[in-house]
Amino acid sequence: TVLQGGNFDGTIGVIGAIEAVRMIKESNLSVQRNVDVVVFTSEEPVSFGLGCLGSRALAGGLKYEDTLKLKNQEGEILHQVLQARGFNLDDFSNLNRYPGTVKAYLELHIEQGAVLEELGVPLGIVSTICAPTDIHISVIGKQGHAGATPMNLRRDAMMASAEIALYIENLVKRSASPHTVGTIGRLNVFPNASNFIPQRVDFTIDIRDSIFEVKEKIVKDLSSYIEEIKIRRKVEIKMDILNHDIPQSCDPDIVDLLQRICESKQMPFHTMVSGAYHDA
Repeated sequence: TVLQGGNFDGTIGVIGAIEAVRMIKESNLSVQRNVDVVVFTSEEPVSFGLGCLGSRALAGGLKYEDTLKLKNQEGEILHQVLQARGFNLDDFSNLNRYPGTVKAYLELHIEQGAVLEELGVPLGIVSTICAPTDIHISVIGKQGHAGATPMNLRRDAMMASAEIALYIENLVKRSASPHTVGTIGRLNVFPNASNFIPQRVDFTIDIRDSIFEVKEKIVKDLSSYIEEIKIRRKVEIKMDILNHDIPQSCDPDIVDLLQRICESKQMPFHTMVSGAYHDA
């Protein structure tokens, strides 16, 4: 789960999958294929800035060499953290599952938004999953005394960061897609003293959408704006795009099957786009 994720974030998918397999066994249902329960780590990009670490590795999108580069907020390398938790990285290449080797994958999750709650509907069936672009920004200006430095001589890293933050909000609000969102969730200011002009600000940007082309244009517009800020405010800005993932439409046969099951059981449902990122 993630910080403040609640009692059911992630957990319901794990327990729900185990319970489903238990019911299949106890009901003596015959199955045409193997049914596996898979528990993935780090679905959200909280620790290492890259989401879906476990499923990304399974799908071949996370390489062994990536584990030697990714660092968390404490500066720990992913490779070391995995080893400390008992993972055998010698078998890393054996994790991959290739197209054609898996028939289907289902994931149970809490909504994390308020769409179903507002509708008064208990179940959501996901048709498309939005994908994030995770960006790390470092703005480097010049430290100065809050009282002794005139405004026209400042190279304030915090004010430059604030302009970028507001520009992101304006970009996503004007987006052509109704599912575009942008978030600055983590921010570190140096030296972080009330009477000093910040010399450096590090922060994260999380941009998500159901349409890749829309999201890509926002990232390009942001990059152009950052170049403008660098010149106008005389600061250095480093923009590191950690991932630029592609939104995915869910398999229409599975969506149709779930809809028919709900209808047969007279269970109200709502077919919807998932704004949250998921291993599926």
